[in-house]
Amino acid sequence: MYSHDNVFRRNRFEDDQVGAAIMYSRGVELTDNAFSFANGPAAYGLLLKDADDVFIVGNRFVRNATGLFFDGAPQSRGGRVDVRGNLIARNDVGIALEPRSRGIRLWENAFVGNRTQVQLVGTGTAEQSAWAVGGRGNHWSDAVPYDRDGDGISELPYRAESTYEALADRHPPLAFFAGTAAAEALDLAARLFPVFAPRPKLTDPHPLVHPPLTAWTRNDAAAPGAGLALAGTALLGAAALGWWTVRRTFA
Repeated sequence: MYSHDNVFRRNRFEDDQVGAAIMYSRGVELTDNAFSFANGPAAYGLLLKDADDVFIVGNRFVRNATGLFFDGAPQSRGGRVDVRGNLIARNDVGIALEPRSRGIRLWENAFVGNRTQVQLVGTGTAEQSAWAVGGRGNHWSDAVPYDRDGDGISELPYRAESTYEALADRHPPLAFFAGTAAAEALDLAARLFPVFAPRPKLTDPHPLVHPPLTAWTRNDAAAPGAGLALAGTALLGAAALGWWTVRRTFA
């Protein structure tokens, strides 16, 4: 708190309730840090409250209850909060925004496999922040891209507009039912009958087709998938061996 002009680089914040809380501060840079496994009812990889001129670049936010939480940031009319080139992956919530957080610039981030990519804590939308800068937005793992000219930027905007998520934002206990058949049925009904569809919580006008990962962010992005693939291969191999043994026995 009230800790101005600091730089955090190449640190690991793991297995915490809150990896880092930046409050009432200005002039803070966070680069190439790893925020991982912050889990609990109010756990955050990074919490930003009433802060200005904060630059969050090239970090990893992986497997947290909430990857990043913004409340009143930027605080001042001329203040800046830039979020660029980060991996935000496999969190329950990728980014959570309080209604007072406006004017954040987010671009060239990779949102991969989060249960909820962006959550609004309260009413409103996240349209007051910029989800693309210089014609480059973010990569969204749940987007359906269409890159006609092959420049790596989809011609189809990404819109976050889940009916179930909109209800869960207003009534947090409903998040318990995320991923269930009931939640999926609600979203399907909203797509079939658009009159019930909520207002999009955010629109990325220039989503990226591929995640713009660096050597630092790629490490944690690939590891869980690689392990899962290896486990799956071993399981399939064991099943094939068992089937072959049964056939030999009863042939």
